[in-house]
Amino acid sequence: MIRFGSAKLAFISLMLAVIAVPVLNPAAAQQYGSVTGKYNPGHYVALTAVNNYSDMLAARQPGVQGFNRRYFWKDLEPEQDVYDFSLIRRDLERAHGMGLQLVVFVADKSFNGEKPTPEYAQGSDWVAANRAGGYTALRWKPAVLQRFKILLQKIGEEFDAHPAFEGVAIPESALSLESAILDEHNYTAVKYRKALVDTLLTAAAAMPNSRVFWYMNFIARDMSQINIIVNNVYEAGVIMGGPDLLPDDQKLQALVYPFYDKHEGKLPLFTSAQFDSYSHEHADTSNKTKYWTMWQLFRYARDDLHVNYIFWNNMTWREPDNAYMIDNAYAVMAKNQNFNETWSGDWLDTDDDGLSDFTEITLGTNPGKKDTDGDGLIDGKEVNTFLTNPLDRDTDGGGKYDKAEITAGSDPLDPADDGGSLADTDNDGLANHVEENLGTDPDNWDTDGEGLSDGAEVNTFNTNPLDKNTDKDQINDRNEILYKKTDPLNPDTDGDGLTDGQEASASGYGTDPLNPDTDGGGVPDGLEIDRGTDPLKRWDD
Repeated sequence: MIRFGSAKLAFISLMLAVIAVPVLNPAAAQQYGSVTGKYNPGHYVALTAVNNYSDMLAARQPGVQGFNRRYFWKDLEPEQDVYDFSLIRRDLERAHGMGLQLVVFVADKSFNGEKPTPEYAQGSDWVAANRAGGYTALRWKPAVLQRFKILLQKIGEEFDAHPAFEGVAIPESALSLESAILDEHNYTAVKYRKALVDTLLTAAAAMPNSRVFWYMNFIARDMSQINIIVNNVYEAGVIMGGPDLLPDDQKLQALVYPFYDKHEGKLPLFTSAQFDSYSHEHADTSNKTKYWTMWQLFRYARDDLHVNYIFWNNMTWREPDNAYMIDNAYAVMAKNQNFNETWSGDWLDTDDDGLSDFTEITLGTNPGKKDTDGDGLIDGKEVNTFLTNPLDRDTDGGGKYDKAEITAGSDPLDPADDGGSLADTDNDGLANHVEENLGTDPDNWDTDGEGLSDGAEVNTFNTNPLDKNTDKDQINDRNEILYKKTDPLNPDTDGDGLTDGQEASASGYGTDPLNPDTDGGGVPDGLEIDRGTDPLKRWDD
């Protein structure tokens, strides 16, 4: 079983400088000692408020790694700044006594007509009726966000040191609110994305030894915000997944499940078999069974969604009579107890430079670029062989790049033997010996001829002075920087599945490379092109 705490803890140390996070509960720390990098993937049984201790004991089956239990915000904070964690503490000790883990699901959304927020936070500026028959907290509003973050910090302070506390789960991203309510409360997808990132990073900083499970499914009006969220939180050890294991659901297939493939290996993944998963009908009527079997669901979760955790709802009855139930799932769990303990991010080496992606994240190097500092030595060689800095072309500061020194037989850690010179013949901001190291022309201020000086490319924009189009997106670096305002190092600046050139070159679609949904219809430009709809007309989304 892997324990991936080092990179997360390095990231969290930076977070602690900007987010006020309480320290671990001293009594808990003394009782349980040092607990770092908890990561216990596998099968978990999801409990509801009506389940009691006997239900937990009944779920102690071969292959079950722990429990996932939902707790309403209002039950954890009965009065403002008064916190009652007795229910969590009770369940945590029960799980610990069984040798199992507990994921604490903190709910600010309900489905039964009950307001999930504390009494002080039940007004119209805090919560609204949703389409699911319950209420949803207005998560993007500053007051709601601030109070929810405080709750997560308190939970971290109390339980992060407990060995059976696997972590917290943040409610599904789907708000289930009518468009008129969103407009009334000045909702935008960007505001919501920023609030989610803030929430997830706050939770991760408050629980550096535990996991944060982000229930990802739908984001109203702009699904591409999910990619931005991932890019902001994966270094913090956040685990991404969805609340619905329903392989033949067309909406999930089109809009949600592709994110599992896209981000596999970047962060761990999970899924949840809800009550309707046990009676999920096959779209293909040629199947021998009417409903997806528990083995088929498990295989889809493992092989197609690449998950490390599965939360199985504790459905102890059949509905309808010929549907499946938790007992059928237990049989699958018993035969597949350690189905996915490894996380590919622990061994994945995207750029094949001899350092795993996770190690590169820890060091601050680029896991997608073999030679982060551009000195001619791949990162793995710098770290493991030459002991030079993969983030600095001239570690010893003597005037020659590390590779040039190694090739010449001088010491890249001793500035005295560099024999450097400050001469810059073409006045491009790079000394001649630096251009020699790079392979650029010391007599030509713009070696690749796209209109940016070699010095500006190397020192300011980090583009390749030997290539007019560093990111290979059909738009040269100068045009991207000065006119298009796109990222010359990213072929798809807005993350919508189309390259900047496909969107904004003379032969492109005419879409906005800075807006993932040009027509504002709710479907990213790339997905519209794939579907055959017009990304410039919102009515066909």
